[in-house]
Amino acid sequence: MIKGLNSRKGINFNIIIYASFLFFAIIGIIYGNSLSNKFSFLRIWDYQNILILLIGIPFLFLQTKANLPNFLNEEVSNKQRFLKPFLIGLVFGILDVFVIKVLMHPEPYKELPPFLQPFPYSIFLYFSGAFEIEVFYRLIPLTLILLLGKWLSSGNYFTIFLWIGIILTSLREPLEQVTNGEIWFIG
Repeated sequence: MIKGLNSRKGINFNIIIYASFLFFAIIGIIYGNSLSNKFSFLRIWDYQNILILLIGIPFLFLQTKANLPNFLNEEVSNKQRFLKPFLIGLVFGILDVFVIKVLMHPEPYKELPPFLQPFPYSIFLYFSGAFEIEVFYRLIPLTLILLLGKWLSSGNYFTIFLWIGIILTSLREPLEQVTNGEIWFIG
């Protein structure tokens, strides 16, 4: 079993972090509504989205039982938790700019297209969207798959269930977008 913060303390941290993400999304809704008369194409979350995200809270209590680490696992250094993902994201961002700007040469926009949002509001919107994706594409399905893996045959096939969960959850979003564009440019 994955060690880390003791179970009760780890769950409390999970709930605090989850609640702070919900609070950030609520701030984004309020900020977006204050900008709605300035931009005709502004995408604003509904408070209904916040209620839907509450579905993820029970799964915070099941993370440890499913052998998933808590958000603030003591065994994960801050270098692993923050620096490595930041650097990996930076590399992917640079590659994305290279592919889009250098290889594809899109026509310049006269105004922001609907898939782009004005800064700094975009920080709130894209953070909230990423949070929603992580809850419904990772937290809930992985927790369920891994709990099933622990339950079947007393966990003898847990690693198989882990890899099936990793592969299925990593493919879900890109496969949903394949019909909207070229197959090689999933993003």
